[in-house]
Amino acid sequence: MTDEKRVVPAETQTGVSAKSLRPRTWPGDEKIEEMLEHISGGKSLTSWCKANGVTVPAVWRWCEEDIAGLAERYTRARQRQALTWADEVVTLADEAKGEGSDAIQAAKLRVETRKWVLSRILRPIFGDTPTNAIAVGGDNITITVKE
Repeated sequence: MTDEKRVVPAETQTGVSAKSLRPRTWPGDEKIEEMLEHISGGKSLTSWCKANGVTVPAVWRWCEEDIAGLAERYTRARQRQALTWADEVVTLADEAKGEGSDAIQAAKLRVETRKWVLSRILRPIFGDTPTNAIAVGGDNITITVKE
């Protein structure tokens, strides 16, 4: 038995060509603006990355390193994305009228998914508000939560 290791091309291991995983380097301000508009318009970071040959972890790294102020700009794009989804919730619910039960269930899933994401991304606006009172046997007991 030999100690040689067989090198397997990345595309064989993952189904994705190694070339499509590049660039990991900064693609330039114009491409970054395109990415931010893509996200703000309600589309995913993953779909932009696939279309542009960039890895999602590379974008996260650029945000962490705050290259060209990307951290703040990315956060604002995600907030606008959430607001776009909030607008879509009403449209999805309205368009489901009179369709078959499968279509209505699919629309309901899309609405519920967006509502869940909204409650996480924009918690102060769309999240549940915690209560500090619990009703016990008709009496109210106030609990003070210290942070």
